[in-house]
Amino acid sequence: MSQLRRLFHIHGRGGSGGTSAFCGPGRLFDDRVSRLEGFTGVEFIRCGTFSVLNSVLSSKALSKSSVRHRWCPKCYLEWDDERSYEPLLWRVNLSVYCPIHLCALETSCGSCDSPQAVSMCYEKRRTCSTCGLSLSGPGRVFSPSDYAVWAQRQVSELIELCATPGQRPIGEDAYVCFVKGIAKWLERPGLLPRAIRHSYMEVLAGRKTRVSLGTLVAFAAFQGVSAVELLVNPRAAASPPLFSAGTAFDEPSSLHRHHFLRVAAFDSCVSKIFDRCRYSFLPPLRLLIEAARASVEVEFDDVSVRSRYQYVFAQQDAHFLATSAETIFRQAVRSIANSRRVTSDRSSRIVRLLSEMHGRPKDEVRAIVSTALICWAELSKFKHWR
Repeated sequence: MSQLRRLFHIHGRGGSGGTSAFCGPGRLFDDRVSRLEGFTGVEFIRCGTFSVLNSVLSSKALSKSSVRHRWCPKCYLEWDDERSYEPLLWRVNLSVYCPIHLCALETSCGSCDSPQAVSMCYEKRRTCSTCGLSLSGPGRVFSPSDYAVWAQRQVSELIELCATPGQRPIGEDAYVCFVKGIAKWLERPGLLPRAIRHSYMEVLAGRKTRVSLGTLVAFAAFQGVSAVELLVNPRAAASPPLFSAGTAFDEPSSLHRHHFLRVAAFDSCVSKIFDRCRYSFLPPLRLLIEAARASVEVEFDDVSVRSRYQYVFAQQDAHFLATSAETIFRQAVRSIANSRRVTSDRSSRIVRLLSEMHGRPKDEVRAIVSTALICWAELSKFKHWR
């Protein structure tokens, strides 16, 4: 990728263009695809990109998680160097499962739990960049919600639209036309779910006309149309619905809360903390939920994770259930977060200071600080993945 970027460097406009430089969307994208087609003589390279939607989608349309590699472990297990390829669908965070094998798309190594960078050399992407083990495997089979299936289908249809040779690019006015059509019959913006309300107001104010894939799909769900129809025929797609707006939007508005990969990642995070800390000190579960910015009601796909954690937590020694233990844990996490590197000396210093501050035995404080170190490491991986 770095060598390709040198070929496409444009003086005065930057050299890298980010991770979307060759699949889009992005400000340098069209020029680079055109040059690549000219250098190779392959006319339809842009059909494997988001070229058709480049004027509609924002440069961060695929979300921050697109900088992390996503893959199907079964596809890697069956990989053929001559015929296999990584589909564009893997780059979009709304895609949660492989449509061929029906298993979850992975975002971190199953052996060491390290996230993988999407910029990794193509020949090396099937092995972990940290531990070197294979990223292939049997995969995790699951049953996605109806909306997750529908949302991924919308993304697939948009990619098919982009993959059609000769398809004319969608103009940037398509989404604007759709939003203004909605505004003609919508009684008040407050009827819109929070997931799309901000984009709606930005477009009407003339401040922002590009949109993310997540918002585009969510607006299509709200209106009861397909994402392709929304862009190809925006006026018709924006006509008043037969039923009152928003009555069937409960699940789409909570897509990111119910996002399978995020739920599974948080389940895994709490399970690892539980396994490593159950015999020393377990912090209140709500502190982990707060630190991860997760929802108490929906962030546990496996209910046994919560029940097992809560049971063992309640069986701890009384001094670990005291309010002061919670305070020490919070302060320990804060001290760890403010340290560039937590050495054994630094850890001992934190134990000594907190022991003196709260008048608690060093052994008790050391157990709490040790748990804080583990929690910080695991929650950092979870938040980094998000």
